[in-house]
Amino acid sequence: MIFALNTCDTHAKRLQVALSHVLTFSPLTGASFLSLRDDQLGFIEFMISRFTKLQDTIGTKIFPALIEILEANPERQSFLDTLHKLEKWHFLPSVSMWNNLRELRNYLTHDYPDQPELMAEYINRATQASSELLAYWTSLKEKIQDLS
Repeated sequence: MIFALNTCDTHAKRLQVALSHVLTFSPLTGASFLSLRDDQLGFIEFMISRFTKLQDTIGTKIFPALIEILEANPERQSFLDTLHKLEKWHFLPSVSMWNNLRELRNYLTHDYPDQPELMAEYINRATQASSELLAYWTSLKEKIQDLS
């Protein structure tokens, strides 16, 4: 679990750096998206990449490790069952919050170059969701440290 915690911390730190840059030129519109400089587009890519990596690592490494710690004899279960248990134990604010972040992550993996309004909308949502994910990671990490 320590390796996964450290990995999430790295993703979170880098996400925060990228987010701080993206916030200087957001929110975006379709027109402003089309006029972004290459360095600005790079920070958007950086933000999306770290958002995705942080969420993936929490979901694939941290959540299963928590189940191992919190259940005496954990049985194999679906990811949705894991989310419901973590919500019940207050390690996740809500299953719908996680599912919304996951849905956005899936949208962000696609490029819509001929739809600048749609790109701007997803980037704006990713900016807000990145702040939410960072706050969640901070809270989750504190709860995990309290288990020790």
